[in-house]
This record gives sequence, structure tokens and C-alpha cells, in this order.
Amino acid sequence: MDLSAASVVIGVGRGIGSVENVDVAAGVAKAIGAQLACSRPIAEGVGWIPKSRHLGVSGEGIQPDVYPALGVSGQVQHMVGVNSATTIVAINKDKSAPIFHHCDLGLVADLSAVLPTLTDQLGQSNFGRGSRSPSAALADCRYPSTARWYGCRSLRACRRSRPAVTKGGPPDEAIRMRARETASTARLDDLGQAGPSCD
Repeated sequence: MDLSAASVVIGVGRGIGSVENVDVAAGVAKAIGAQLACSRPIAEGVGWIPKSRHLGVSGEGIQPDVYPALGVSGQVQHMVGVNSATTIVAINKDKSAPIFHHCDLGLVADLSAVLPTLTDQLGQSNFGRGSRSPSAALADCRYPSTARWYGCRSLRACRRSRPAVTKGGPPDEAIRMRARETASTARLDDLGQAGPSCD
């Protein structure tokens, strides 16, 4: 399937850690009927995923219903290709990763611990079918106790205002300032506890 036509695209970045974890992510994608894509370093740096699956300024652009980003740092060059997604869900162990300024739902967690959760729980669910949206399925997974939500407990409680990112260049200063303000007010809440309300 053409990436641009996919309703769910899973993206992997350098934070995925190993080609073995890429294979696990590919298994998750297959189980839920999603397409697998990546950031530029994964395609052109280590060659773990074909270059035709690279998202960003010099790659493909997508507009899926949901984009789960696994270990993607969120540099502007990448976000240009994915910012049209209806919902961006970021999972990264680095709480300072730029992608947390652009996502609708963020989870600070080690992917080596989270990937088995995604494999077991999403593979057994009717992901994105009926009344359960893909983003709700991701939010409702029972993640390891070491994982922390970035800002809010779930999409039902939080909908971040993402800065616009275009091929014309990086966000202007006003957008950058809004992203910094959003990040500075976000909290890392224990999994299972309600996060703060976000406008």
C-alpha cells in the first residue's frame, strides 16, 4: 500500500535501538493493519528500512488518522512529512525529544519494554475497528510501570495544539515559543493517574 493512503502509519527512528526492534515494530504494524515507515537515519544511515519508506522533507509525506512514532526524535525535517496526521502519538525514552512539542499524546518510556506491550495488546484487539479508535487503543494499553505520560493521561483529557511545520522551513519564532511554553508546563504523570487538563 502507498504510505500516503494508509490510515495508520508506524514510524521508527534511531531510538528504536536495533534492527531486531524494527522487526518487532513491523510485526505490530502487520497485526494492526498499519504501514511501517521511518526517519531518514534509519533508511539512509543504517539501512534497516527501505529508502522509499523514509518520511520527511526529502522523503514521503503522509496524512494518516494516527501516526505512532517509536523512537523518533522529531526534528523539523521529519515533522514536515508527518504533521498532517490527525493524531501523533510519540513514544521515546528521552523526555527532551523535540517530538513531544508536536505530538497529541506522548509516552516517556524505553521501547525495549514498550514494544512487547504493543505486540501483545494491540495484536489481540480490534485495532481501529468499530467505536475504538487507533489512538484510544494506544492510550489504553497497559504499559510498564516505568513508563510516564508526557503531560496528560489520554487523548480524551488532552489535545495539544501542534505547531505548523511546512517545507518552507522551520517554525517561526512565535510557534517555537508556543512549543517551548507547552513543554515547560507539561508534567510527567505516573501511569494510571489522571494527568492535568490541557487546552
